[in-house]
Amino acid sequence: MFVVASAAQVYVGIKCISFDCEWQQRPTLKLVQTVLFLSTLALVNLESFLSKRLVMVCTKEEGFFIPEFHPHRLYFQPNLTNHRCDMCRNRITESYICKMCNWDCCAACFNKKDKATGEGIIRGDKGVKDVRNLSFGRYLAKGLRLIAPELPLFLLALSLLAVNSSIRLFMPNYQGTIMDAVVNAHHACLAEAHNISLQNYTGTGSCAEEQRSFLDNVLIYFALSFATSVLSALRQLCFMLVGRRIILHIRDRVFESVLEQDIAFFDGMKTGDLQQRLSSDVRSMASPVFSALPTLLSNVILLVGGVVMCFVVSWRLSMLAFTTVMPIMHVTRAYAEWSSKINREIFQDFADGNAIANEAVSNIRTIRAASSEAFERERFRHTLAKAFGKGIKDATIGSVATFLNGSLDLGAGVLILWYGGSIAMQADGAITVGALIKYQLYYNMMNNAIQALSNILNSFTRAAGAAERVLNVIDLKPDIDPTAGAPVDVAVGVSVTVTVTVTVTVTVTVTVTVTVTVTV
Repeated sequence: MFVVASAAQVYVGIKCISFDCEWQQRPTLKLVQTVLFLSTLALVNLESFLSKRLVMVCTKEEGFFIPEFHPHRLYFQPNLTNHRCDMCRNRITESYICKMCNWDCCAACFNKKDKATGEGIIRGDKGVKDVRNLSFGRYLAKGLRLIAPELPLFLLALSLLAVNSSIRLFMPNYQGTIMDAVVNAHHACLAEAHNISLQNYTGTGSCAEEQRSFLDNVLIYFALSFATSVLSALRQLCFMLVGRRIILHIRDRVFESVLEQDIAFFDGMKTGDLQQRLSSDVRSMASPVFSALPTLLSNVILLVGGVVMCFVVSWRLSMLAFTTVMPIMHVTRAYAEWSSKINREIFQDFADGNAIANEAVSNIRTIRAASSEAFERERFRHTLAKAFGKGIKDATIGSVATFLNGSLDLGAGVLILWYGGSIAMQADGAITVGALIKYQLYYNMMNNAIQALSNILNSFTRAAGAAERVLNVIDLKPDIDPTAGAPVDVAVGVSVTVTVTVTVTVTVTVTVTVTVTVTV
């Protein structure tokens, strides 16, 4: 369906540039037909999207969702090798597997559904906690609430970013104007030098005036470039300050929440897992604030502005170029969804490795006494190998997605140069050389924004895997409220009578030695 939809969009784009009508006699017809062509592209993409959703819904595996037993859906998987049940630790050949956190459960433990003694789960004194999956929207909502204490500085950074992106949006226009000024100045100076009249000369001034116009545009372009450099530096400073403060705030919140939990929470949670959530998971969760978020907002402005300016320069070139935009976004979205799932599994493998390393260091005397260093080393390497294998898979699929996006992008670039150059060489001057360069710059800006947004979307989805582990601890409420009871100032001076009954059973063993002397 993806190939068919992409081919249909390319056909519509080629049909658009080859279609001609009585637009000079009927100007309103041009606008109507432009809207109809755009609607055709939109309907092709809508049909592709709905078909994909229909196939996904019809072929989706439901699985087993039992919150009191495991927070994610479990799927039955036969024919397994080298697997152990995470409940009873027995070797298994078929299991109920959680694809989110790589958790295995044999059929016997699944039928019992008793996780009271399991490790690596979040629970309190009243049982297992219901931990919800963190969606992308919920991740963004939580992130905005965490930014609230730094709102003034964050708004200043956003303002600098908006001004900087707006200036960058106008720079290709001046680049195209400079190229037109070069061509016009060349023609004007050539006409004055040889005292001839050029038929294709589009300028209106003399050689000196065209050269002065060229220098003025260059100075404006230099001023805009210098302004973007200064604004970029100030923007980065503000976002870095906000990001570092948010990391400190999140770590403080996580540690505070951990200290308030019930004792059963620590019985079910591994120490290495908690350390993973406090350290690298927090960094991964907050990194988009000072790295991906500025790029996201900047590229959204450049994308919207680039699309508008492309249609202003040439709507036919835009129709031809935009035939590949939706296929690129489709590939990007599919990879981002898949990458989010596999990166959650990678984070869980690293957490398991940290837990194994922490247990080994804490019990190093026992390990040395039992000479089990090789066994512990093999356990730790197994978690690293699983994370590495999934990372290789993620990198392979990512390279395939990059190849598809790059091929589509290069194809669109070839079509733009072919059709744009063809109409620029015509005598009627439908588009000038400067306008063609201007369009190419705006298209490159739009395309770079799409590529950057795809990478940013991947970073957000990867960070959502770490954020799920961190926010689950922050939002966790203990079953026994640590702030309940009388305050200290009220409890002072209160006499409490405690009656303690102690029963002591003493068993005394007495050994008596008797010496008997018999005299005959």
